[in-house]
Amino acid sequence: MVLILTASSGCKNNADKSRGSNHQPRREDSRTAVPNRDHRNQDPWIIAFRSMPNNHADSFQFPVGNGNPPRGYYNAQGFGENDHLGDDWNGTGGGNSDLGDPIYAIGNGFVRRADQLGPGWGNVVRVVHLQLEPDSHYIESIYAHLDKMLVKEGD
Repeated sequence: MVLILTASSGCKNNADKSRGSNHQPRREDSRTAVPNRDHRNQDPWIIAFRSMPNNHADSFQFPVGNGNPPRGYYNAQGFGENDHLGDDWNGTGGGNSDLGDPIYAIGNGFVRRADQLGPGWGNVVRVVHLQLEPDSHYIESIYAHLDKMLVKEGD
């Protein structure tokens, strides 16, 4: 999955939160295993990942630039710094030099929410990822302060 968003003036936010789970992968093939829960639960993410079993996240990348660390960007404020809920990725050109730059999902997944959340957050996209190794669990990534959202819930 390639999720393309565009940066707003200010910063680009990304906060990954791991959600603990007791999911047990199916035994058939651990590379495409989806958490095996009671179907009465009807967890929409289990249904989504089962419908597209190759949409799990094998690895995670930076949401901006190329390389590790990403070239052309710097982390202006890290996760947890000053109680901040994400990393602020800004263009090295200063000012609004990153305005309109594409932002990519850090890994395969599904859009959980895409909304305008008002002052402080602006346009926000939340993506849920299924990571299979070392055990099956969900990770969520959040992208805020976006100029445009080119995705919708469920993408």
